[in-house]
Parts: sequence; C-alpha cells; structure tokens
Amino acid sequence: MAYISWSWGICSVEGLCRIDSIYHSFVTMTTLGYGDIFPVSDLTKMLATGQTLVGMFMFEIVIGLFLSKSNQGH
Repeated sequence: MAYISWSWGICSVEGLCRIDSIYHSFVTMTTLGYGDIFPVSDLTKMLATGQTLVGMFMFEIVIGLFLSKSNQGH
C-alpha cells in the first residue's frame, strides 16, 4: 500500500516521498489516523479503508493465535 500511495501520488501531500508513503501506510494500518496525510479521491479512500480492515484482521489473528496457544497448556 505504501508503494501505491507513493507511485500514484494519491495523497494530500504534494510530492509524497517514499518515507511519507511508508508512514501513511503504517498509520492507516494501525488505525492511528493522525490526519496529516490523507487520501483525496474516492478510489484512494476505498483503498485506505481496505488497508485499515486488513490491519485490524491481522491484529485479531495474532491475538487469536496467542490465546489459542496459551490455552493449550491448561
């Protein structure tokens, strides 16, 4: 997603560099949402929403695996 943000130039910051793209991707995936860089078109808003959902599901999977491993010992 960081590469898409950087290569398409789809965010609110003119001349988005690679580091800014990685930052935006991380902030979006972790649902922090600082608001300093944000998507500007409908397509990019949908991509950011999808990335947020993927980030939440990844977190839930890690927590679920951790809990299932901790319950196996009992």
